[in-house]
Amino acid sequence: MYVGWQGPAASFGWYFLSGVIIKFVSPAFGKLAAIEQSLEGDYRAGHSTLLNHSEQIAFYKGADWERDKINE
Repeated sequence: MYVGWQGPAASFGWYFLSGVIIKFVSPAFGKLAAIEQSLEGDYRAGHSTLLNHSEQIAFYKGADWERDKINE
């Protein structure tokens, strides 16, 4: 439809406009990934503590407290 410089200019303009819209509409994936990794690390640390201290937890009947701590 556009001949000469108008065709490439329209294409670049469309790519620029769509890039700006996507930047403002999409969430910050880096920040979301960092939050997810932090939560997974806390969850794994809680389970590791549970495995390491399972005998003491059973002996002192601390299962309810540990369950609440992990579910947080």
